[in-house]
Amino acid sequence: MKNLFSVILLLISASSFANPIGKTGNDILHECSLLLDANKIDTSSKIMTAGHCLGYLNGLNDMAIVWQAMEKVNHYCLPKNGLEGGQLVRVIIEGLKSRPSELHESARVSFLVIMKENFPCS
Repeated sequence: MKNLFSVILLLISASSFANPIGKTGNDILHECSLLLDANKIDTSSKIMTAGHCLGYLNGLNDMAIVWQAMEKVNHYCLPKNGLEGGQLVRVIIEGLKSRPSELHESARVSFLVIMKENFPCS
C-alpha cells in the first residue's frame, strides 16, 4: 500500500520538475477567480482556465481523500453530504485571499492548510 502511495506522489511531483513548487497560490487565485463571475468567462481561453481550476482543485481533493484512506489519517473532514457545487472553489479562493503573504507558496500545501482550517475533524 505504501508503494502505491509513493508511486502516486512521484507521478504528481513529476509534473512539477520545471517549477519545484508547481502551481502557486497566485496561479490558483487567478484561475479560480474566473468561476466566481460567469461574465468574465467570455473566451475559449478563459473557459479552459476555469476548467483547469476545477480539475486541479478536484484532483487535489481526490488525492487527499486517497491519501487519508491509505494512511488512516484525516487531514481534514468534509461534511457528511459532501460539498455543494462551487463550495470548494469559494473556500479555496477565500482562504488564498486571506493569506496574501503566502500566495507565492505551493498551491498544494495551501490547499491542505485551507481545507484543514475550514473542515477540521472532530
